[in-house]
Amino acid sequence: MNQTPVRILRLSVVLLLAFAVAACTPSNKTLTPDTASLIVPLTLSDYTPQFGGTLPAYKGKTLCLSNIRNDARNTTNFSYYSKDNRVKYSLSNKANTPMQLIPSFFWYAYQKGFGHAGLTVVDRCTPDVPELWIIFRSFNDEELKFTVTLLENGETIFHKDLTIIAGPAAERSPEKLQARAYRMIDLTVKTILGTPEFQAGFL
Repeated sequence: MNQTPVRILRLSVVLLLAFAVAACTPSNKTLTPDTASLIVPLTLSDYTPQFGGTLPAYKGKTLCLSNIRNDARNTTNFSYYSKDNRVKYSLSNKANTPMQLIPSFFWYAYQKGFGHAGLTVVDRCTPDVPELWIIFRSFNDEELKFTVTLLENGETIFHKDLTIIAGPAAERSPEKLQARAYRMIDLTVKTILGTPEFQAGFL
């Protein structure tokens, strides 16, 4: 009996298995397969700003925080990721509640941050209150690129591209990554308020 078709079939099966194993193996040998499926939950209820507190120049002033727009193509509607896409950050108001859209989550997070700095943050803009627009252009857990526009009486008084750099995570445990993500929110708020051109337009 001719055994050639059987041998070809066996060889095909071996090759398919080899390709399947290769596809499931992480390309970065320093990461384990478990890390590749890590989900880090971020909740507004757990986020408490940790930076220095009230900034005297901003205390008592009012800011209208307009809708945040997410144009970052390396995110989804409800999540952002690590630079290598192996850690997913899910967003919600509190544990065991539906996920929140990125613009909604960060609007409330930044409201907390700006409030911690001494500002009164409102969502209904009036001509006499400076209005802040934020657009995410690229977003992962190491770097956030975004555009900030400040308007007063409908006219742009400040417009600038900013970048927040957190750098690679030293440890990939859920608790450490969660705390690091909250610090990145703090850093974003501090960077906006600390930008000299923003201060010149707002204060």
